[in-house]
Amino acid sequence: MSSVATEFLLETRLEPKEDEFPLLQKSDLVVEARSLDPERYYTREFMDKEWDRMWTRIWNFAGFAVDVPDTGDYFTCELGHDSFVFVRGEDDRIRAFYNVCQHRGARLLQSESGSVDECFTCPFHSWQYNFEGENVNVMDRETFQEDVLCGDLGLRPVRCEVFHGMVFYCMDDDAPPLEEFLGDLVEHLAPYDIPGMRVVKDVTVEWPANWKSATDVFYEAYHVHVVHPQITTAMDDCGIQLDFYRNGVSRFLVPFGRISPRADDQKELNEDLRGMLRAADIDPAEFEGKSGEVREAIKKSLRGVYESKGLDCSAFHDSQLVDFWGYNFFPNIGVGVSPDGLLIQRWRPHKSDPERCHFDVLTLAHPDFAAASPKIDYLEWAGDVDFDNYQRPARKELLTDEEHQVGLGLVGYQDYVNIVDAQTGMRSRGCRKLRLSDQEARLTHYHNELDRYLDGQK
Repeated sequence: MSSVATEFLLETRLEPKEDEFPLLQKSDLVVEARSLDPERYYTREFMDKEWDRMWTRIWNFAGFAVDVPDTGDYFTCELGHDSFVFVRGEDDRIRAFYNVCQHRGARLLQSESGSVDECFTCPFHSWQYNFEGENVNVMDRETFQEDVLCGDLGLRPVRCEVFHGMVFYCMDDDAPPLEEFLGDLVEHLAPYDIPGMRVVKDVTVEWPANWKSATDVFYEAYHVHVVHPQITTAMDDCGIQLDFYRNGVSRFLVPFGRISPRADDQKELNEDLRGMLRAADIDPAEFEGKSGEVREAIKKSLRGVYESKGLDCSAFHDSQLVDFWGYNFFPNIGVGVSPDGLLIQRWRPHKSDPERCHFDVLTLAHPDFAAASPKIDYLEWAGDVDFDNYQRPARKELLTDEEHQVGLGLVGYQDYVNIVDAQTGMRSRGCRKLRLSDQEARLTHYHNELDRYLDGQK
């Protein structure tokens, strides 16, 4: 690390200048550093406790309301050994049910998404259910004894709520309402037109690592200088603001348009900075400032770029237009949000193996902002999307190493390599405990919240 970076971290304790980011929503919650027992990352006992005391009691992200625009449209999602179906009914309401037939437990819907005209038909014995989950047909009903068919034959419902166009579900009838669970996120995400965004990328991959091993890496920038040196030329990984909120929620504000203090060359107007200048309608050849002045120049110019295209940015701070604003929805959702679009990263536990997980990446773009977006690279937005004739891309499962590298991009693949290596190391007798720094406080925050569930405090 350069001496400049060391001095910056020691002096600020990860607290940037007050004019860096808007302080209106800044948190005063302090998170103390801690250590973690490696066993929480690989034992079946810990995995089972998580399922019984946390996963089945919290609100989980499922998908987007825009993906089920019409009556009979549905999508499914999986968590652990359970599958769920989400369908828009005749009353325009989105409902959720366990994706299991009440006859003999068959998976009612095998596909990830689709549309049906009147009802769902089980592919095993043709039992049928309407969009309210009611059983409307038992094939050859006369062959059943009446006492066998007594009680409710409908699909078992799951609590379902929509928040800013995002669909959530909860298996616990006694859990607090969604907005109470999300807390400060309700206010923070209000300015963004998430319902107006469209999915332009949807990929998933199975990793040989615990879901927390994967989540942890994406919740800190301590590793960036060594694992992702290619992005430090235009991202300040030391000037990050960390904020912590109720219920395990945290925020991660990363300055773009500024060279990392860890980098050796602080003077060159490198190609990444030049690209950001061009995105803000500034000709790099005519830019007379130094590399350290690029971010301020972008901030002053970019709002005008949007407004020249008829886009209203009055609800956004300059930082929201320039920098990376990352939130986490406890316990396993990372959300990068800007007026241009949304980057969703989700880590789901494997149904039976504590050392495997599913990693989902969904990218959304806002049709109105996409053409002016300076963040195409980080959003991984496909520039050839035709929003006038929009078709949602199907989810792609990344199976080969080549697909993995292309589908997740260089940064995602670099993280994958280190996550798998660390998962193996945590099983070593030489790994006594995991020691977290102030730079990894977002990990500490969500692990603290996880422990509250496991210890019965929630």
